[in-house]
Amino acid sequence: MKLRQREPSGHQTTLLKQLREFWTTGYLCDVVLQSCDGKEHRCHRNILSATSSALKGLLSESFSEGQQIQLGQPVEIAASDVVVDALLDHIYGGEPDISAPNAIELLRLATAYELPKLVTEIESELRASLDSTKALQLLQEIHTLGLPDLRLACEEEIARDFESCVQQATFKSLSAAQLARLLAREDLWVTREEVVLQGLFNWLKASSERSSSLGILLPLIDFRALSAANLERFRLLAQSMGQNGFDLQLAVDEARQPLWQERPAKRRCLQCWSPELGAFPRCFEYGQWVAGDWEDEFNGHGSSAS
Repeated sequence: MKLRQREPSGHQTTLLKQLREFWTTGYLCDVVLQSCDGKEHRCHRNILSATSSALKGLLSESFSEGQQIQLGQPVEIAASDVVVDALLDHIYGGEPDISAPNAIELLRLATAYELPKLVTEIESELRASLDSTKALQLLQEIHTLGLPDLRLACEEEIARDFESCVQQATFKSLSAAQLARLLAREDLWVTREEVVLQGLFNWLKASSERSSSLGILLPLIDFRALSAANLERFRLLAQSMGQNGFDLQLAVDEARQPLWQERPAKRRCLQCWSPELGAFPRCFEYGQWVAGDWEDEFNGHGSSAS
């Protein structure tokens, strides 16, 4: 005869509660995890192993961590006390409450230890509280985690508030590839394309080594959207730069050939154009000028470009 589990969900809930009680009281714990700040966290080797294959492999005798357990030594985890505790809390059926910075650290652990449910939960919470400031920081911290949906959410948030983001210090920490993805977006909301150009200058000024990325990033600027005065200034600047001004000269020449009305704007928000103002959103009746000495800005980087 087969003795069935008539209420399997209830049985599993009871079992999980009992295991959580064992963990909180330290009963039968046979593994010690040590956070990077030295605090020890007692837990159960079989529970961790059952949670993910990554943890199972980590704690097996074929790895140094498994040998440390045999010798009664703690297993070091490269995370803070709060994050390690939150990881174990989740594994034992809890609902940890942590700050956004700790959530990012926990996200790294959850990704490394192959805990997809925890990854999904953290990603969902981060997206729910996302603003442009958080998105700018988060984009740089998750680039190695392979989370395309979260990355896209960050890029969309930055695109909506790009003018504010270019003024933040963290904007200068973007990689060339991350900046390129942002500059290529058609939904980048700006009052004028000169703002996008200024953002590029701000990023270039952070390091002299970034001049080598100019040839990749410069074509992502919509020079057709610049005012006639600024376009002429860039034409003269490119001519004065010799070979280093070739990419700039090419972009300016292409922008000067067709009429604006005959070609769509790169940024969807820049619907209007005049020679004096360049392109600007329809909601701006007169547009606005963007201050900045383009020649000094560009000469500081273009002269060393190859």
